[in-house]
Amino acid sequence: MKINKEKLSNVFWVIVAIAVMVAVAYSFLTNPVEHIEDRNGENNTAIAVITDKEIIDQKMGSKGLKLTKSKILIAGIDFGGVKFHSKKFTGVEPLLQQNILFSTGFTLSIYNYNIESGNFRLYVLNEDKIIDVLEPSEETSYFYENIKGEFTVVAVGESANFKFEMTTSDYNNIIILVMNKNVLN
Repeated sequence: MKINKEKLSNVFWVIVAIAVMVAVAYSFLTNPVEHIEDRNGENNTAIAVITDKEIIDQKMGSKGLKLTKSKILIAGIDFGGVKFHSKKFTGVEPLLQQNILFSTGFTLSIYNYNIESGNFRLYVLNEDKIIDVLEPSEETSYFYENIKGEFTVVAVGESANFKFEMTTSDYNNIIILVMNKNVLN
């Protein structure tokens, strides 16, 4: 029996190609984001590697974020909050997204915001623009006036060990929310 070397070579390369594709797919599915090490020193918790464009695009993905929700309804207004924490968070993760049809005021309250290590910040975006970067503090409320369009709060971290709690409220005489979606359900 004569073996066709060309066919054998083709079979070999097909097997190699399949093995490479399986390895790449496995690597991507099990670990989509690699941890970014703290490159700006232990005492500096500002974002050092992730760019503003990556934050605005929100396509980087993330790993390591954990959350606990609470729901408190008073007179039909949700005053519930969310506790976020991580021992090693890396990436870009939207925490809250609201599309607001009419201009309104919006209050974002952050409690027990503490970064123990790594780099971490909360970014506030409105219509694909960074409008605020929230620094760590024990308890702070931020009021944003004349918010219209997509309002997003994004967690950004580089191997960050952090914790904080967040609540939101929107106020206006006439407000219509087209979509109110907490991204992390």
